Amino acid sequence: MSIPREWATPVAAGAFLLSATTGVMMFFHVDSGLSKPAHEWLSWALLAGVALHVAANFRGLKQHLQRPRGL
Repeated sequence: MSIPREWATPVAAGAFLLSATTGVMMFFHVDSGLSKPAHEWLSWALLAGVALHVAANFRGLKQHLQRPRGL
């Protein structure tokens, strides 16, 4: 099964932006009522997005880690 990079990377980036936004809101005590639950559940989306991103780019990651600079 091939995971298309065209959507794996945007999913990871979008989930990061949403998680970062709710995290900053929680840090500054901007309480919209749903900040904490949204942050907790969006973190799962972030983990899934990162896993998809790594799977879609695994060959390049493997090649990068074999080079001296990657180590």
